[in-house]
Amino acid sequence: MKEERLLTVFGGISDGYIEESAPGRGRKTGSVRRKWGMLAACLCLVAAAAFAVLRAMPWRTGLSAAPQDRLLAAIRTDGILIDAQILTELPMMRRVAVYEQLFPQGSYVPETDPPPGSGARLEAFLGQPYLDDGEKVWYRVKDMEELKYLISRDREGELKLWEFQSFVVLDGLLARLRAVEATAQELADAEAAIRQRWPDADLTPYTYGDVYRLIFGVESAEDLAYIVASPSTANNQPLGLEIQKKVGTHRFNDREVISRFYDATATVVCFGRSNQVGFRDYRYTYSFSTDAANKQDSGEETWANRYLRVVLRSGTSIDRWKYSALSGSFYEFDGIATEPLPEETVSVLNEIFGIR
Repeated sequence: MKEERLLTVFGGISDGYIEESAPGRGRKTGSVRRKWGMLAACLCLVAAAAFAVLRAMPWRTGLSAAPQDRLLAAIRTDGILIDAQILTELPMMRRVAVYEQLFPQGSYVPETDPPPGSGARLEAFLGQPYLDDGEKVWYRVKDMEELKYLISRDREGELKLWEFQSFVVLDGLLARLRAVEATAQELADAEAAIRQRWPDADLTPYTYGDVYRLIFGVESAEDLAYIVASPSTANNQPLGLEIQKKVGTHRFNDREVISRFYDATATVVCFGRSNQVGFRDYRYTYSFSTDAANKQDSGEETWANRYLRVVLRSGTSIDRWKYSALSGSFYEFDGIATEPLPEETVSVLNEIFGIR
């Protein structure tokens, strides 16, 4: 099996960094995309052992800005957004967490330069040490209890900001291999390499309840401040913009609604970065359903999808989740999909978001 094909499979599972383009994240194209796309083939894919195998095959009223808002403001400037994705893995309890580097903006990046860190701007945000992996020391963000963001300092002293993306799921990775027609031997070798890399880790599918608890310290609905639901912006043609305006963005503060949302989402089963595509199967029809084969152009997906922002009482937010009423499931950026939801859960979420 060719290396370039396997790169698409193990996009987030590496001993150091793996780089790949990230469609759907609003990044600009250009020479940087070409540069990092070519460089990706030269980087490690899983761990040292696995590489050999694969080579052969916030808002708080009246208070100051939340730590998350101050942190992101510190690295946000005008300029280009580098079109690259660098991922790394960190042990977390019995899980393995995948983190993505957040790039600073503001200056042209020459072809010969690596993606930058955030330098001295992050110094003021260094909290308590979290982990020393032998190559970097990882720090919590100062004044932030959640593990949504971590800051790394390498041996040269450079600081970089990272954001939680997902947990590693073995079945999801193997599904990506099957999607590129890996042989039975290649699948067995890859699984052995991954288990050797993380022999004691829980690599089974996880729930959003695990994300609530392990990453955000959320134990119940009482830890959630409010929820914002916005229409999908994937269709920005005139029809899509008109539907977006009709759907509108809504903020939910009612404690009963928040409790129902928490109960509905805590049990959602997630496959991590995988080839699961259940969210593309249209299980339900609605008053806005059409016979058009292209649900995107018909506007049906704009009516049925909601981009979510779940804001905690601390001001930190969960803002990767999207809900599809057509498939009755959640999905996220970077090919992270979930198991289809039970019909009763779909009904609860549809009622909350006003999808009929």
